[in-house]
Amino acid sequence: MVCLGSKNPPPFWGVRRGGRRTPLEEVTHIQATTHLKTFRYRLRPMKAQEVALLEQLRLCRGLYNAALQERRDAYRKAGKTVTAYDQMKYLTEIKAALPEYAGVYSQVLQDVLKRLEKAFKAFFRRVKAGQTPGYPRFKGSGCSVGDNFSLASSQTEKTNSQPHQA
Repeated sequence: MVCLGSKNPPPFWGVRRGGRRTPLEEVTHIQATTHLKTFRYRLRPMKAQEVALLEQLRLCRGLYNAALQERRDAYRKAGKTVTAYDQMKYLTEIKAALPEYAGVYSQVLQDVLKRLEKAFKAFFRRVKAGQTPGYPRFKGSGCSVGDNFSLASSQTEKTNSQPHQA
């Protein structure tokens, strides 16, 4: 073991001005070389699971369009901007008032609102840069708004526990 005051620190430590080596550069070096791996899986759901997933996509698309409409109306009528976090506060009320949203995890609904926030940030970034802005659009039945199924409802898992036979 080498203490910090040692004359011979390990060779992977970084060098600062004056030749002093500190463990801080070691952490920076490790963080700079970290790699992230992504795994992509193809879903092959059974009929009942497919119906449940399509219903969740429909609900996510409806939430996206309603949130976009709310932002648009708030700005046109009162000149007020609404953020994703303002809208996330009402997700519990939405789930209580509309029972069909009870089967969708809150994290999935929050992701939909974050995606809309990202679209607005990109819009305002393009406006500021002088590019063609492209206001966020309403999504039709052919668009998937909530394709993040990392936290998809547990209903799909309970529908049929048998693996898909190809």
